[in-house]
Parts: sequence; C-alpha cells; structure tokens
Amino acid sequence: MRLNLSTPSNVTWKRSLSGFTKWYQILWRNKPIEPTPPYSHICQIGDPILRRKADRVLPDDIKTQEIKQVILSMKKVLKRYNATGLTAPHVGVPFQIMLIEFSKENIEKFSEEIRRIREMETCPLKVIINPSIEIRNPRKIVFDEDCESIKGFSASVARFHEVCVSGLDEDANPVNWTTKGWLARIVQHEMDHLEGKMYTDIMEIGRAHV
Repeated sequence: MRLNLSTPSNVTWKRSLSGFTKWYQILWRNKPIEPTPPYSHICQIGDPILRRKADRVLPDDIKTQEIKQVILSMKKVLKRYNATGLTAPHVGVPFQIMLIEFSKENIEKFSEEIRRIREMETCPLKVIINPSIEIRNPRKIVFDEDCESIKGFSASVARFHEVCVSGLDEDANPVNWTTKGWLARIVQHEMDHLEGKMYTDIMEIGRAHV
C-alpha cells in the first residue's frame, strides 16, 4: 500500500523530523563550555600542568579575590576527594599553594599497627603558600604511597623522616611547621608536585602496585 503524503500521520511525522533537526542543530551549536581553572576536579598524569614548576605568589596578592578563590576551590576539592594533600597545580593553577589535612576519618582507615609503624597522627587543615622545606632528619623511610593524580596505583617511595616546612598562611602570616613520620611524607609528596615532579620519578623500581 502506498502512503498518502497528505495523511495526518505523515504530517505529524514531518513535524517531528523538523523538530528533531532543529534540536540537533542547537545541540551542536551550543557545545558544552570547557571548564577553566581552578577546576573542581584533580588533574591526572599526562596533564602538562603537573610537570610545570609552580610560580611563587606575591605576598601582596595573597588576600586578593583571585587567590582566595583558588584556595576555596582547593578546599572543596580536598574535601570532595577526601585527600590528605593538594597543591594548586592539581586544580590547574600554577601557583605555590599547598593544603595538608590528615583528619580522624583519614587515620581511621588504617589499623592501630599501621598507624604506629608509619607514625601517623591527625593534622587539622593547613594552608601553606610559597612553602620551603628543610630536612631535619636525613634518615629515609620506605613506604607505599599513592596519588590522586594517578588513580589506582601505588608504589614504594623513600622519604625523609622529619622535615620543617615554612611559608605563609592564607592571611599572609608566617608558618613554621616541623613534622615527622607520615605527615612528613605527605609534605614531601606535595612539595614534589610544586616542583613539577611526581612520585613515579623517584619510586623504587619494581615496587609499583595496582
């Protein structure tokens, strides 16, 4: 049977096709807007920002809205990922800003024995701008560590046992913090990121895990 092109069913079909065509054209004209830094996600290995040495923040700029927004975004991402450390390059910003936090929730993921062996202790949120590090105990300890920028992998990495980190907080006040054990490891891990380095650069060969 031949379809009568003047039937109501065919008119409806042509209208539907016309509507779909318009919708499809609008869809491709209005492409999703690419996100801009600071991101709400953590950049992954292969992103050039993770291999760039971060720039110092001018002290007079610390209280500007731009830097405040970067730090606020970093805090949100740190919480969202339940991470223990984060740097501005992680969210696409090439500034020397570092966040450290080892909460009760973080530490409770580990057994009492592991906490003791790795010298774990809680640490409230710390914001450190333009951090510099001094080695207080040159003895190196090897433990597995992972990274939010290399999801699903970990590796054995040697880190100094005790360090002192200094810089400025988000109010531009001086910070001097001496720490050891697991927190010292977190600090060194994040300091590497500010230098454009990752733990894969210094991990022990043959000691990577999935």
